[in-house]
Parts: sequence; C-alpha cells; structure tokens
Amino acid sequence: MTAIERTAYPTFQSRPSHQKELDDFYTPTQDEILFIQKKLRRNLNERNSSLSYEKHCFNAMVLLKCFQRLGYFPDLRTVPENIIAHIRQHLKIKDTVHIGYKFSQVLYRHQAMIRVYLNVKSYSAEGKKIAEKITTESSKIHNYPADIINQVLEELSKNKYELPAYSQIERLVKKMRHRANQNIFNRVYRVLPNKTKSKFDNLTKTATRTDYNKLKELPKSTTVSHFKELIIQHDWLHSFGLMTKYIKDITQIKLKHFSGEAKSLDASDIREISKAKRYTLIACLIDKLQKQAKDDLVIMLIKNMKRIEGKAKEKLNQLREELKEKTHTLIFLLNDIVTVIGNRITPKTIKLVKEKLSEGGGRESILSDCEQAIACHTDNYLPLMWRSFRSSRKVLFDLLRTLDIKSSTQNDSLIKAKEFLLTHSESKNDLLPGNIDISFAPKQWQKLIRQKKGKTIWFIRRYLEPCIFMCLANELKATDLYVEGSDTYTDFREKLLPWSKCLPMVPDYCKNLNIAPDGKTAVSQLRQQLTDKSNKIDKEYPEIKELVIDEKGVPKLKKREKKAEDKIDLAFEAIIKSRMPKRELIDILVNVSHHTEWASVFGPISGCEPKIANPIERYILTTFSYGTGMGPKQTAQHMQDISISAHMLSWANQRHVTSDMQNKALVKIINLYNLFPLPKNWGTGKASIGDGTMRKIYQENLIAEYHIRYGGTGGIAYHHVADNYIALFSTLKEHRMCDDPRIARAAGGFVEDKI
Repeated sequence: MTAIERTAYPTFQSRPSHQKELDDFYTPTQDEILFIQKKLRRNLNERNSSLSYEKHCFNAMVLLKCFQRLGYFPDLRTVPENIIAHIRQHLKIKDTVHIGYKFSQVLYRHQAMIRVYLNVKSYSAEGKKIAEKITTESSKIHNYPADIINQVLEELSKNKYELPAYSQIERLVKKMRHRANQNIFNRVYRVLPNKTKSKFDNLTKTATRTDYNKLKELPKSTTVSHFKELIIQHDWLHSFGLMTKYIKDITQIKLKHFSGEAKSLDASDIREISKAKRYTLIACLIDKLQKQAKDDLVIMLIKNMKRIEGKAKEKLNQLREELKEKTHTLIFLLNDIVTVIGNRITPKTIKLVKEKLSEGGGRESILSDCEQAIACHTDNYLPLMWRSFRSSRKVLFDLLRTLDIKSSTQNDSLIKAKEFLLTHSESKNDLLPGNIDISFAPKQWQKLIRQKKGKTIWFIRRYLEPCIFMCLANELKATDLYVEGSDTYTDFREKLLPWSKCLPMVPDYCKNLNIAPDGKTAVSQLRQQLTDKSNKIDKEYPEIKELVIDEKGVPKLKKREKKAEDKIDLAFEAIIKSRMPKRELIDILVNVSHHTEWASVFGPISGCEPKIANPIERYILTTFSYGTGMGPKQTAQHMQDISISAHMLSWANQRHVTSDMQNKALVKIINLYNLFPLPKNWGTGKASIGDGTMRKIYQENLIAEYHIRYGGTGGIAYHHVADNYIALFSTLKEHRMCDDPRIARAAGGFVEDKI
C-alpha cells in the first residue's frame, strides 16, 4: 500500500495546526454561520425539537470547514483539538457542548446539506468512472503510485466531486498501474530480438563480478587512458543495439523510473524478476547508459581541451623566464644562416644551412623554439597548445569518429571543418591543401592556421587540429552543436514545447512573476523598475560606506566593519541560549521529521512501499550518515544498536533515496519553516544570493577538479539562499548536474513556487 504521506491526499497533520492555517482555513465566515443557522432552525422545527440546536450548529460548522479543507467528511473523532477549539471560539459555543452525532441520520442529513451548499457531488458511479479514466491515462505516463493518486485527486476536485476513502483510490491505482506496466513489459518482450534477449541473460549470469555490474561503471578522471576506456565502454554499450526503437512508446517519466530501478538492483535481484519486466528494465537502463556515455565523452572532450589550454598558458608563463636565453640562441642561429647563405642561394649553401639547422637541434626543435618565442612576445599561448594536444590526438580523433556531432544552427562551417579534419587524419604533412571556411575560429587562430603560397591556400595542421577541437568543445557547451543520441548534449530544440502549448501558460506565468503578459508593457515595466532601483541606489550611495565607485566608474564592495558588541545584544543572546537546550543532530532530524514528515517521502525507486523494518528510522539514520559526511561505516560504528550496519545504511541510500525525493523532503521542511513569523523579519523571500562551497569527493570521476581558491580537489556545491535565510536550491557547479548518489548528493530543482 502506498503511504498516504507520500500523496497529496488531504489529511490532518500530526503536528498542531499553525495559527495562520487556522485563520485562513478554519475561521467561519458570516455567510456560513447564517447558512447553518437558517438550515438547522428549519430542520429542527420539522424533526425532533428536543435536540440541542447549539450542538447541531457546532457539528455542522466543523463538518463544513473540514470538508472545505480536505474535500471529504472526516470522522469527527479525528479532528484535532485546536481546530475544534478555534471554531468553538468563533461560534461562541460553551465548553460543555461536545462535538459528535448521536444519530447517524442527522449526520447524513448535514452532509447532504453541505454538499448542496458547496455545489459538490458525492463520489458515485459517475465519480468512479472519472477516477478510472484518469487512473488509466495517468498510469501510462507516471510510474509512482503517489503521482497517479495525485492526478486522480486533482481531477475529482476540478469536477467538484467529494473525495472517496484513500483505500478506494489506492486499490484502483494499484490495479490500473499494474495493468499498464504489464502491457509495457509484454510489448517490449515481444519486439526484442532473441539475440538481444540472450545478451541480456548473459549480463546477469552468476559470476564473481557479472557484466551487469560492468554496465553501471562510472567514468573516471580525464586522463588519456581513461578516455580510451570510456570509448571502449561506449562501443560495448552500443553493441547491444539501439534500445530506442524498442522502448519508444514508453514515456520519459517511466523510462527514468525503470532505468533508475534497474540501476539500483544487483544482478541477483534482477534475476528474480519475471522475464518480461527484467528485459524491459535492462533495455531502459542500457538506453539511458548509451546516452549517458555520449554525454560523458563530450564532458571528457571539454575537460581535455580545457586542460590542454591550461597547460599552454602555464607553459607561456614558464617561457617568459627562459625567453632571454632562447631568443639569444635563435638570433645567433639566424645570424649564422644569413652569413652562410650570403648573396646567392646555391645547392652548397642549402647544404650548409641544413647543417646549421642540425647543429641547432633539428628543424622540429628550432620551429618549436620559434613558436615559443613568438608566443612570449605576442602574449599568445595558442601556438603552444600543439605540444599537449599531440599526446591526446589519437583518442580525440577516435572520439570524432564515435560521436555524431551536428549543428543546431544554420551555420555548419565547423561541421564541415570537422569532416575535413577526419579526411586528413592520417596525413603527416605539415600543410594541408583545402578550401574550408574557418570563420568560426577566433582571429588569433585564423592568423596561425592559414598560409597562402601563390594562389593556393594551405592550412597548418599543427594549428588547425587543436583549433577545431577547441571550437567543438566551446560550441557543444554553448548548445550551438549537439550530439545525436545523447541526453544532456542533444538538440535542445527537441525538448522545447511548441508555442501553441506555451501560449495558454503565459498569463499564469506572468502573473507568478508579476510582469505584464504582453512584451511591450513588460519591457516598459522592467525598464521602470530598473530606473527606480538605480535612482534609489544613487540617493543612498553617500550613506553606504561599503560601496565605492572609483574614477573609472567601477563599483567595488568593501568588507563591512565589525559592529561593536552592545551590552543589550549580549544580554539578549544569553537569554536565547538559556532557552535553547542542546540537541543532538539525530534528535533534531527526528523532531523535524515528526513535524514535517520529510522522511516519509523516501522509498523504493519502483514506487512500491518499503519492505524493511522501521523504514522511517532507517531513512533518518541514512540522512544523518551521508549528511554529516561520516559515511555508513563510521556511522554504524558509533551506533549503540548493533543491528545497524554499514550495509544497511548504504543499501537504503542506493535503493531508496533519489534527488527527486530529496527535493520533496526539502520542500516539506521549507514550507513549514516559512509559516513562522521570525523569517519574515529578515526578508521577503523575493531576493536571493548565491555562493559556492567545495565538497570533497573521490578524484576518479568527471566531476572532481582541483580548485586553486580552495586548495583541494572536489566539486563546487553552489547554493542559492533567500534573504529570509531559506535555502532555495543547491547544485554542483559543473558542466551538468550529477544525479548519481555515488558521486554526490545535490539537492536540485527550484522550490520558490512551492513556498
């Protein structure tokens, strides 16, 4: 059974309702009071007049307000005391009047009366048809039972139907979801070739380390050897054939869940699943990994070119120190050559020049020294990139042959240059003849690359190759190029909604952002806001000591001076500390979970209910383990309960925790925090700041980098915090967001609209 806490099915919170919630949702209006009084007075004249009129008004009002909040009539015994007390206070009902019905007929009559007043229909055969229709359609799109249940709840509320018991919806969703998934599994099983099925079976054959584990291997750091390994992994994944044609009818949401479930399972676990489901899960996982492998190769390309560029800049700085000695040597060599040649060039002088070049270290060595000297004098590091590029050249060309790179714009000059490069990849000539457009390259590159001899244009290979690879890396980052069959670096236009679907959403979107729905008014509005803000800053500038604008007009923000400690502030701080008892971290997690139920959002990736003992306790301990950075092993060693093992915690982290679940848990905590009045004294929540913090992660992956500022290797966790100290979102500041739990746990996704 799907836990009710994971769904949007309205229930009373385990914590007492906040005063703002009581005022907003449970305060009777004057019209509602008059309606109840009028209806019940008439009914009492017709029925048993001995019944307490005051008691009936109280019961009916509680039913009405609870129905407005929940969408169904709760058992009055389950209504929290503070809600009853709030309604009692506004109706001025005495404490001697207790809530509850003595006769069920009166209860049913009051319920019917409230339905008519609210224009709501009871959950009858018509409501059930709507629920079945929505469940059937939603089951084809969503995989988590909670998401399907939420769709049903939304549709019933939209059509003004009373919500049925949760168990009814849950049983219906369970049935329809199983039917929809079984249809998907059977369809994939039928279309998969027997040869592919046989390959899938070989993946999970019993062994010390199965090939199924090899599927889930993560890419390592950006060395040439790891680059080669990644290309081999990419080719091996594609040896299964393209999975897209077999799973094309499965929605992206289900694909994500199926692949996530397959990734969380071991070979022994997946062998126990029925064949149809097993093959479907593996096909979805391989499809995701095939796309991911292409993404990883692109990231490897980008980082390699960045590393090559960095080495060239570093080499330029080193050469500045050696400049005098090398320049002196080259000048003497040039003097000797000019002296030997004299006034006429003859075969004998050519031979003597070759001897001088040989004495100077050979043509290649002298040419390299000249490039270095030119770079030093022109402050141009581009000619120095060849040295570092040469060691990666072969694997980079293998990458070009592996990836199908295309242009997402009308300008395809870089793609044609790439094809030209592949055509001459085996050439050892320094000069390449051709007629390609290199307008995509920066002017500094163009001067180096092109050489004209007579009417023929030649391209210098040692400059052309690193230039094209550098431009490819930059254009892929800028999405002007894309890789066919990838995920992150695919054609972004395919993921955009057509304007016909966007147009109906524009009014609500503009309303949420508080801007005009038409472009002309919106531009005028934003211009006015900027003008007003600029004028305000200009007026306040003389009073802002930290802000300084120099003679060139560059604003600089100085460090704020430390405020002198005030005796009143110190006394106030002492009072706060005296009223704040010390809490252990685990106690804090438990208390927050009790009030917000954040731990209830975690569970199996399949969407089923956890089949482990004390799941909430396990999730809290897992959060403590990874949140503190202790890890499962150290956490288990410090637990008094010997039954808590490292395997137990790591197992829960791998199979029951995802980034999406973390986002939902974060939203629950933020929403409750935002109800308190204290954060509103700090800010409005409409402005935010960003800052990065280095997180140490193991070095053998694509995310880890050495950061000079922090003096270590890791990833930068970038946080956005609102002015009322609410953490809006965090992510690893890299080429793409990392959603793999073995690399990092980053809470991604905006939650401002959910606050």
